[in-house]
Amino acid sequence: QARIAEVDGRPEQAMEKLSRLDSAWAIVARARLALETSDVPTAGDTGDAKFGSPLAGLLVSSRHHRVFLTAAAAVRRRDPRLALAYLKPALALRPDLPDLLQFHLQTQQFPEALAEGLRLFTAGYLNETLLSSLGSACLGLRNLEGALQWNDQRLADDPGSEPAFLRRLDVLTALGHDPAGLFRELAAHVARFPYHRDTLLLYWASPSFRQTTLPDLKALLDLNWGKDAPAVFLLNREEHFLSSRGGAFVRVTRWVRLNTPVAVEELGELELPSDALILDVRTLKADGTVYPPSSTPQKSSFSLRNLEPGDIVIFSYLRVNAPVPGLPGRTWGPRFQLSHRAFPTVLAEWVVHAPLDLPLVLRPEGRLPEIQRTI
Repeated sequence: QARIAEVDGRPEQAMEKLSRLDSAWAIVARARLALETSDVPTAGDTGDAKFGSPLAGLLVSSRHHRVFLTAAAAVRRRDPRLALAYLKPALALRPDLPDLLQFHLQTQQFPEALAEGLRLFTAGYLNETLLSSLGSACLGLRNLEGALQWNDQRLADDPGSEPAFLRRLDVLTALGHDPAGLFRELAAHVARFPYHRDTLLLYWASPSFRQTTLPDLKALLDLNWGKDAPAVFLLNREEHFLSSRGGAFVRVTRWVRLNTPVAVEELGELELPSDALILDVRTLKADGTVYPPSSTPQKSSFSLRNLEPGDIVIFSYLRVNAPVPGLPGRTWGPRFQLSHRAFPTVLAEWVVHAPLDLPLVLRPEGRLPEIQRTI
């Protein structure tokens, strides 16, 4: 009944219903309603003796710290300094709370944030969030060396933290470290944690990453191959990038020309694997006009707009192949068909990038062109 009254805009009736209850929820709700329906005192009126009349007398036990946190959240947008007056009693009840530290970071009070973070660290309240907050405070103070120190401690505790690794790269870049060395560190991280999506994209987009040259689209079109079929694969390429630890990430690149209305109907909705990391999806018209997909990136389904016969659909994405469980250093990819079951293919390529010391076992089936190896 109290909730209904509050939603209906009847705070007096809501307060009257709440006054009959003694639960922790009721205490919090009464405090919040009192703050929302009364005049908020100015920051100059928020001394220790008046840190919140709606909450007076509640500084009893640690279970009441949530009341002060709720009150602080209620007034934070209207008066951040008043919110601070409610956070301090909560801290007196629960000195392990990180709320005061987060408050200083949000209000860009970086010296105070660093001091509060060091207090928590010295008291032994150590966790990943605290180390990250200490690094943020150092960044706010333009102390890059300090930010790197806290971030590296976070990485030492959790080497698989992608946010910590990305922050490390940002700080090292700001400190002027050698780009070649940073790329080697990035490559080592991708080899160890290929499922880190943001890191993988950063690695792929790096100018230091050596990508296989794409064929000339016009040269493939000039072959006039498969024009009588509903559609033709101008390019179907899979690139597997293996690591010595096992596992890999794979780039799939496909160029498909639609020749008939039937192909437009069948391929107008592009379905990709659910774990695909999209790099490129677009439609190329005969006059050179490029249309992006009508859906949001990083979705497994794309609606390709304004399709008509003669259009070329271009798309590429990344996927991760995990190492084989129980067999360190082993991986395998799915079977790759050099010819499509329904549509003719102009150029099909299956490319494997692997360390020189990694033995490769290929199992070709049927008539295949000669395998080319380069170093």
